[in-house]
Amino acid sequence: TATHLGGLALAVPLWLAGRGQKSRNQEENDNDSRPKTLVLGAGGCTIPSLLFKAGCDVTAVEPNDDVRHAALEYFGVADATGIELLPGFGEEYLTKHKETNGDNFVDILIIDAEDGKSAPPSSMKEISFWEDVVVPSLKSHAVVAVNVIAEEAERVMFKRMVAEAMPTHEIWCCEVPSVAEVSKRHCIFFATPSPLSLSRDKKGEGLDSTDAGVMTRVKKEMKEFDYVDRPTEWIEEMELARTS
Repeated sequence: TATHLGGLALAVPLWLAGRGQKSRNQEENDNDSRPKTLVLGAGGCTIPSLLFKAGCDVTAVEPNDDVRHAALEYFGVADATGIELLPGFGEEYLTKHKETNGDNFVDILIIDAEDGKSAPPSSMKEISFWEDVVVPSLKSHAVVAVNVIAEEAERVMFKRMVAEAMPTHEIWCCEVPSVAEVSKRHCIFFATPSPLSLSRDKKGEGLDSTDAGVMTRVKKEMKEFDYVDRPTEWIEEMELARTS
């Protein structure tokens, strides 16, 4: 989580803030309460491992055989019973899962894939990918986080495209804190239900869906678990992104 990609894990406190409930340390370790999380582009499984520790039920897809082997052999993924590491490309996994198991199975979707020049790869920048593959796979309160490496004009186009495909969600771009020392081409895109808090808390009471209410719950979650190395800086960027 030392790199800017650690910001992808912020999808979890955003999901928790919207649900008004916790997934970590649930009574009796209820598996149904653990958010079903899919990571496309697992890499060495740093993010999947963090998400597992945060209380998520994780499926991670990685096409590179050597990278998967390293994750299993050297990074402890083989011992993490809550992480399912699979070969293949993200588009293929989602399409196959949809055909065999139906729609609406993902609570949290994280896309950390690139084509060597930009992120996400060109195939994931097509509206057909979002409308026909991503959206049908998501539950109504799902949160999506995407690692984006692109020039400003490309980012604007990507945001508009995702917004068109996901009209029930708010699409916003969180800049990377300067401490990460990456170029301005790097950012994290989030898609959160609009308004973020559509569900009810455990008492059946409505949750504050204002930006202030959402961020209050996100901050509380971030105090209880180390999602990122620099939480203060990330919170500042998130607040700026949500109010801009």
